[in-house]
Amino acid sequence: MEGLLAENESELTRVQFLDHELDLCETLLNTAAVEIDDPAAALMARSKAQEAYDTVLTWIASIRGAKERDRLMNKLFDLKKGLDDFDGVRSPRTSE
Repeated sequence: MEGLLAENESELTRVQFLDHELDLCETLLNTAAVEIDDPAAALMARSKAQEAYDTVLTWIASIRGAKERDRLMNKLFDLKKGLDDFDGVRSPRTSE
């Protein structure tokens, strides 16, 4: 019984960590958008957002609960779109 409780606590800790990483990624993407007139700051924020995204991508398979994993995956997909959209906005400016 104690093993199951520890396992559930470990799962909850991983889910909370991944949720925080996804929130951080979103915040960094918002920062990048605000800093669009400062290319260096925008790219730094975007780079940090990618790091947070990559961390979640690495760990999301460890979540056994289908409901939580699906919820996290939905947030991950939304953030991937945000990362890709940011790259699309940045590309024309960087080629000038």
